[in-house]
Amino acid sequence: MKRTLLFPLLLFALTTTSPVLAQERIYKAENYGLRAGSRKNATPALRKLLARIRAEASGNDSVVLRFSPGVYHFHEEGAEERTYYISNHDQTNPKRVGLPLEGMKH
Repeated sequence: MKRTLLFPLLLFALTTTSPVLAQERIYKAENYGLRAGSRKNATPALRKLLARIRAEASGNDSVVLRFSPGVYHFHEEGAEERTYYISNHDQTNPKRVGLPLEGMKH
C-alpha cells in the first residue's frame, strides 16, 4: 500500500512545483530610459522598471534585467525608503535604497 500511495504523491509534487508555466522575461534597461553614460538620475526610471517587472512577472518566471555596459548614476532623490537596522552602531532611518529587490526571485 505504501507504493501505491507514494507514486500519486510524488506525481502531485512534481506537477505542482514544476516551472511548466514559467517564462524567461528579458527587460532591457535602455528600453525604459536607463542609458549608460548619461549623467541623468537613473533612479526614477529604475523604479518604474522594477514596478513593471513586479506587475508582469509571476513568481516562477525567470527575469533578466539587462543593462548596457557603462556607468549609471543612481541618486538618493527619488529612491525608495526602507527601515533597516544594523546592530552595534548608531543609525538613521529611513535609509534610501538604490535597488529594492525585496520579494523578487529568479
